[in-house]
Amino acid sequence: NVADRIVFTKLFNCGQTCVAPDTLIVHAKHVKDLSRSIVRAVQEQFSKDPSQSTMSRIVSKAHTQRLIDYLKEVESLQSEHPDTEVIFGGAATCNLEDKYVCPTFVLNPPSECRLLKEEIFGPILPIVVVPSRTAAIDFIQNKLRGTPLALYIFTSTSKVFDIMTTACPSAAAVRNDAMIHLSNPHLPLGGLDTSGMGQYQGLASFESFSHTFPTVYRPLGTWLADLNNVRCQPYSAWKVVILQLAASIPDIPVMPWNAFAAIGVLGFATASSSGVAVWARNAAADGLDLMSAYLRS
Repeated sequence: NVADRIVFTKLFNCGQTCVAPDTLIVHAKHVKDLSRSIVRAVQEQFSKDPSQSTMSRIVSKAHTQRLIDYLKEVESLQSEHPDTEVIFGGAATCNLEDKYVCPTFVLNPPSECRLLKEEIFGPILPIVVVPSRTAAIDFIQNKLRGTPLALYIFTSTSKVFDIMTTACPSAAAVRNDAMIHLSNPHLPLGGLDTSGMGQYQGLASFESFSHTFPTVYRPLGTWLADLNNVRCQPYSAWKVVILQLAASIPDIPVMPWNAFAAIGVLGFATASSSGVAVWARNAAADGLDLMSAYLRS
């Protein structure tokens, strides 16, 4: 399942999508099984010779040459990096004139190669082997090209998913699949930091290209509207008490004027009977009780 999903999403449109997996980070204990499964998945989906299958082509010869150059660079460095291995594909299996780049999976590519420094945008996937989850986090945080447009985490537990998404910022995250979040028209698509700005798709598109126009109305001509100019200078002791109380009232996004007025009336009624100090204590309690009742209703 994991290999099938990785191969499908990496090779969709010959890897020419902005959310295709660009680097596969694998724990050392899983790399042998996953490598075999990836080869199997490629052969099942595109046959042993993908050039004769429904495999799509690269958009231009220039980009085909760019991708072939990536592979030639890796292959030229293999003698210096014995851990580097092309487990499927390679430069020799590509065809510039046909704009065909064979699906290629590179195990442990050299850190200095362009595969790990540039966006690939093609059917080539470097596989980086790490000894631990901590090492995977370190690689994502410090050795990738910036904030990913999407982070794909294959794990059996939500705890690991939460750890990874908390430690590794990304514009989007998917658990146990890749690229599939684009199929939901209700989810926004967009970058973060180095991967882009803003979001679109569905409601997010409407909001991105809309301006929220706030308007505020306040009545005039009543002393209660401004509580006898309590916000205005000079700030006497009783004004300070009222302003401190007002600052302690919890934020309520939408609160009808009559509910707010009721809080004020309760406060003033208490003040007139018991003095400012007692009023401050009781008004706070009464006001919060009233707001709690309002929220429950």
